[in-house]
Amino acid sequence: MLVVAPAALGAVGDLLIFVVLAVFAVGVAFLGLGIWARYQPLPPTVIALVLYVIVFIIDIVSAIQQGAFNAVMLVRIAIIIALAKGIQAANKYNELKTPRDDY
Repeated sequence: MLVVAPAALGAVGDLLIFVVLAVFAVGVAFLGLGIWARYQPLPPTVIALVLYVIVFIIDIVSAIQQGAFNAVMLVRIAIIIALAKGIQAANKYNELKTPRDDY
């Protein structure tokens, strides 16, 4: 998409470099959070939700300015719901993992 989009959207030069670096940075951030979540699920899930909501808000503002609010936004809302459910699951995991003293 990043190869085809510049010609279709008319993006050139510095804007294209910025977009490619931003997409790469977000991808690396989520990869790191995914690796971290294998060992300690709650903190990276919360960070992932916050990061995704920030990216989503930026995208919504951009879409509203361009008048291009579409069905992709519904998919993003579903991802936010899934991340919120992931936080609930991580909390349950932490509760089950911690020893209790109420024998």
